[in-house]
This record gives sequence, structure tokens and C-alpha cells, in this order.
Amino acid sequence: MITINIAPAKAKLSKLVNSALKGEDVILCKDGKPVVRLVPIYPLSEEDPCRIIPDLTINIGDEGIRPLSKKDWGDLI
Repeated sequence: MITINIAPAKAKLSKLVNSALKGEDVILCKDGKPVVRLVPIYPLSEEDPCRIIPDLTINIGDEGIRPLSKKDWGDLI
């Protein structure tokens, strides 16, 4: 298991993502407390490895980050 604070994780994000893709637990901490786990999304498509999920909602604590409108996405979707 990899446990790392967010600030130093920024410089190692690519490595941390690769570790998560290989099945390793990757936990990001804030002030030493676990707050986020990196989890691969399966199945990954070889045709579109960076696909956009326009209706994705991310929850951080009690706050939700809402998806962008179709207008905001523009030509990306």
C-alpha cells in the first residue's frame, strides 16, 4: 500500500496512477489523514484511454463538485 500526502503526490502523480493501475492500493492524505483512494476504472478502452465522463460527480467531504453542462464541455464530447 502506498500512502502519501497530497502535496508530494503532485510530483509523483503519474507513478501513483501506474501503481493503482497495477492493482496497488494508493491512498492520498491531507494533513496526514487518508482522504482519497486512487482506483482504476475498468474496463479501459485501448481506443480511448482518456475518455471523458460528462456526468461524473466528485464528492469531497460534504461538498459535491457537479458536472459541467453540455455547453461547458463544448466540442470535447
